[in-house]
Amino acid sequence: MSDLFTIKFDTNPSPWLHDYVEIEFSKSKLQPIVDELVAECSGKNYNSAYSYDPLVERVIRKRWDESCGSVVPFLKAIRKMLLDQCPDGADWGDGYVASARSIRDKLVWMSPGFVEARRYSDLYGS
Repeated sequence: MSDLFTIKFDTNPSPWLHDYVEIEFSKSKLQPIVDELVAECSGKNYNSAYSYDPLVERVIRKRWDESCGSVVPFLKAIRKMLLDQCPDGADWGDGYVASARSIRDKLVWMSPGFVEARRYSDLYGS
C-alpha cells in the first residue's frame, strides 16, 4: 500500500472557472498532525460544534508552513485522513468527527465566492 495520496486543488479564484492541480501528500508525514487533532478534540463535552474550531486552528497554525502557499490542499489532505480513519458509529463529539467537521467548515468559508454569496443571502435572501 502506497504512503502517498493525491488531492485535487482548484488554483483559480473564480467560482465559475477552474484550474485544477494535483498535489501528492505522504500519509506518514501527516499522521502526527491527524493524531494531534484527534487528541485535542477528544474528550470534550461542548454544546456547540464551533467550540472545536480554536483547538483545530491552534494545531493547524502550529503545523502549517505559510511558504507553501494556500492552506486549502493541506486542509483537504488532513480532512481526508481524518475521515478515512474515523471509527464506525462515531458521534459528532468524537475527535475524528469534530476535527473533520471544523476543517470542512473552514474549507467552505475559503471556497471562491462563498463569503459573497453568504453575505448576499444574509442581506437579501430568505
